Amino acid sequence: MYPAGHNIVLYHLEEKSQKTYPCVEGSEGITAMALSENRKHLAVAEKTDKVPILTIYRVDDDRSGSEERKTDAKVLKRRRVMCSTELKNHKAWISMAFCRHNEKLLATLSDDTE
Repeated sequence: MYPAGHNIVLYHLEEKSQKTYPCVEGSEGITAMALSENRKHLAVAEKTDKVPILTIYRVDDDRSGSEERKTDAKVLKRRRVMCSTELKNHKAWISMAFCRHNEKLLATLSDDTE
């Protein structure tokens, strides 16, 4: 997984294929990404002109295709979009990390500079 402009790209090494997922419309770009240790959740932080946005995705197996050939490629499913009006001086999240022992906990570091 890697950011490309306003998109998240999932690249499958063995199949040499990729899928692109657009981020939140109107954002200025991705500022940070974090993948949980079990690789089931992806957090993506984006900068906007108002408040930073944090989107949590669930990473699932792609079970599309025929019965004889099921790909092991991954797909992203948007689970939750969060933004806080309490972060008036914060312009972006610049670093994130999931807790090793509880994937529901996410530590974030914000930036208050213009």
